[in-house]
Amino acid sequence: MQGISFHSLVCPYCGNHIVTVTTLVPGTLTWLLCKGIFMAGCFTGCCFIPFCVDSLRDVRHTCPVCQQELFCCKCH
Repeated sequence: MQGISFHSLVCPYCGNHIVTVTTLVPGTLTWLLCKGIFMAGCFTGCCFIPFCVDSLRDVRHTCPVCQQELFCCKCH
């Protein structure tokens, strides 16, 4: 997970000073690539490769105290 930055801020939901917890989640680009590979004729599971590439997934930042999602960084 290189390139993922953690942010120190005050949570707007619980008011605590926190460092965000990051989680990689499939985003729009991941799903579009999966569908495109599937439609191109790769029915043997190759369409799931985008879900294994970290740089193709979005990064979700959450509060470690209240577990609320603070923001999500979309992959480029």
